[in-house]
Amino acid sequence: MVFMGGNMSDLQDDMNGAGAGGTLSARTCHEVTGILAVDKCSGPTSHDVVRSVRRILRQRRVGHCGTLDPAATGLLLICAGRYTRLADLLSNADKDYQATIQLGATSDTYDGDGQVIPQTDAKDPGTERLYAAISRFRGRIMQVPPPFSAIRTHGVRSYVRARRGESVSLEARSITVHAIEVVDYHYPFLCIRVRCSKGTYIRSLAHDLGQCLGTGGYLRALRRTRVGRIVESQALTLEELQEASGRHAVHEHLIPATWALDGFPQLTLAEAELTAFTQGRAVALEAPPEGAADLCLVLDRNGAFRGLGMIPETSDKVLPRKVIVPAGEPAVPTGD
Repeated sequence: MVFMGGNMSDLQDDMNGAGAGGTLSARTCHEVTGILAVDKCSGPTSHDVVRSVRRILRQRRVGHCGTLDPAATGLLLICAGRYTRLADLLSNADKDYQATIQLGATSDTYDGDGQVIPQTDAKDPGTERLYAAISRFRGRIMQVPPPFSAIRTHGVRSYVRARRGESVSLEARSITVHAIEVVDYHYPFLCIRVRCSKGTYIRSLAHDLGQCLGTGGYLRALRRTRVGRIVESQALTLEELQEASGRHAVHEHLIPATWALDGFPQLTLAEAELTAFTQGRAVALEAPPEGAADLCLVLDRNGAFRGLGMIPETSDKVLPRKVIVPAGEPAVPTGD
């Protein structure tokens, strides 16, 4: 594993060129705006993928929606152009993983990239004990992140302190594991599918399960297969994205925000109302959209996504939260 850094939106680093083919432009007239699903291979960091997408699209405004460790593979959501403002919202979605855990050994990084120490006295716990142990990790639980993670302690990333040999103590966090399904088990290898909330560390799940069984355990392989309603079959490899870019066909692979965020109510505004909304002004509503409680998707009359609105519980107005203006229109700062 050994986390290499980067943050949610990855918009502030490595802005100095697009490789041998040319330079990056902050706001090109052909800037891609949308959501892309990338199938990350094992090896590069999530920010490495962002850097590659920037070069392919030849634009700066590109960020990812939730880190995958370098060794992990699978679905990495990428926001491009004005949709980088949606990165935090998309990263809040539940996620699915397929993980291979090796029992009978431990690792200081909780995965195969660290120092693996065999537990010579460990024995096969058997399926009955295994399933009983797994049941303890379903539902809302408290989980301690791995010491080799990007969480800051005293202003320093914990993985930096761990590399120095310092003792790292992180606070447990509340997470939700909606489901754990055993796919295959032949000791010492256990393959599981997990559906979980944002903030869940599958490495910690592997480590904690090994401790619960008394065998030790670490994450041998990990693949993310779903983020919200977006699944791995929708994802492109970087090579496929490069090929699509060469054909000027990247737009064919963009995922609509209204589809990716379909759990939010939708509000269609008339032209005058939309003008006020995009200028950062509250818009009075005759009736709030059905199911509205907080955030809603704001659309124009053609069904195009124009931003996120917030409707306070006792209000009859929609307040601009994030405005997504079409190319060529000036953006008005809103309450981010």
